[in-house]
Amino acid sequence: MAGQIDEWPWNRAWPWLLLTAPVVLFTGWLWIPIGSCAGYTDDYRGDTSCYVGPAAGYAATWVMTGLALVLVLCFGAGLLRALVRRGRRGLP
Repeated sequence: MAGQIDEWPWNRAWPWLLLTAPVVLFTGWLWIPIGSCAGYTDDYRGDTSCYVGPAAGYAATWVMTGLALVLVLCFGAGLLRALVRRGRRGLP
């Protein structure tokens, strides 16, 4: 824009980064399995019925993974658009 100081794209991207980073880190934490079936037997036949999986359950974990993926893609697309705009203007 005329009359404005051109900024590096990170100046506009940092709010997205602040939103995206905690969601991605939290999503990674959700995938850590909980539970242990070692030595656990439910009845005399030796069947086990204990839960081993994500702490929040599979449905919530997949929802958070999808949200994290959308945020990462939006962040990357915004940064890429800003870099392309700078390139079209002939800026380094």
